[in-house]
Amino acid sequence: TLHTIANSLTQLGNGVQVAMPVNLGGACSAALHSSYGLPVKNLLSVVTLSGRLAYSQTPNLLNGLVASSQNTNVSLSLSTSTAIADKLDLMTNANAGYNVYRYPFQAGQQPDFFSAQATGIIRWYLGCWTISVNAAYQYNGNLSPGFKKGTLLLSPAVEVRLFKHKAGNIKLFVFDLLNQNSGISRTVDGNLLQESSAEVRGRFGMVSFSYDIRRFGKKKP
Repeated sequence: TLHTIANSLTQLGNGVQVAMPVNLGGACSAALHSSYGLPVKNLLSVVTLSGRLAYSQTPNLLNGLVASSQNTNVSLSLSTSTAIADKLDLMTNANAGYNVYRYPFQAGQQPDFFSAQATGIIRWYLGCWTISVNAAYQYNGNLSPGFKKGTLLLSPAVEVRLFKHKAGNIKLFVFDLLNQNSGISRTVDGNLLQESSAEVRGRFGMVSFSYDIRRFGKKKP
């Protein structure tokens, strides 16, 4: 990017920081992504393996000195989709990555970290009934000591189809059965390292009803 809009930061003696937008050169980014899918006929499954390598460089101006931050990320993911005799569906996805961040003015405080996510959903069909469980695990090594870095969200549901053509649907859904949802995050940008906490909805249950209206015109002779 030519003449990218960057931050010019001035650190005052009394702890005040003044930021102004300026045009700087030296900004660039590149990414390489590869994916391969393989069907497994005996299991009626599709397995997909993906990899990603990304690099970005962002110029900054701090107290009149120009320096660039570099961010490198490498990640791998594996996903599967399985159907068993029209009675059971299983979908899973796992992703793991390592992030390397470098900023000249943060010597000795390089926030490199490992992160991983895994999700899965299983659906079991019993006539008009459907039982499902949605699970999501997330590990964030970027969080400070004292914060829980790994969380597991488990959300089961039961639904039943009613009426002619199964047009009606009643569903009982429980979100975050283990009550582990959190809103803790950490952001690194230039010479800024920011930790934030947001209020998020924890465990709750919900009952819903829906009805499908189908009406098609008659065929013309």
